Parts: sequence; C-alpha cells; structure tokens
Amino acid sequence: MHLVPAERAGQRTVDGHRVRDAIAAVGEPERVRAWADRFSLLSDPGRLSLLLALHEAGPIAVSDLPRC
Repeated sequence: MHLVPAERAGQRTVDGHRVRDAIAAVGEPERVRAWADRFSLLSDPGRLSLLLALHEAGPIAVSDLPRC
C-alpha cells in the first residue's frame, strides 16, 4: 500500500496513492533546479524562435535560419 509522506500525514487527501506518486514524480530539489535551468534557455524569444523553426523545418543551413 502506498502512503503519503509523514510530513503530509495530517492533511486530508482524496487519493493518497496519487498524492504519493505525484510527490515522488517531482523528485529531488536539485533535479528540479537542473530542469528549470534547462528550460530557462527557452525564455529567450530568439532562442525559442530558432528552436521552433528547426522543429518545423528540420535540418537547415545556419545561413538560412530566420533572424530573430
């Protein structure tokens, strides 16, 4: 049987199994920070535009990339 973590034992949950799985899926804070750093690269509109262009067009010469 899956149980919610001890620190959440006093809180009402509708589905303890799902709560436990959701908490486990988040993982360690260091891992979350590493993913946040990776995704922060997409916060720049120019980088995101290039990524979207490459996703749509596939391989393309650097000289043909749109200027953003």
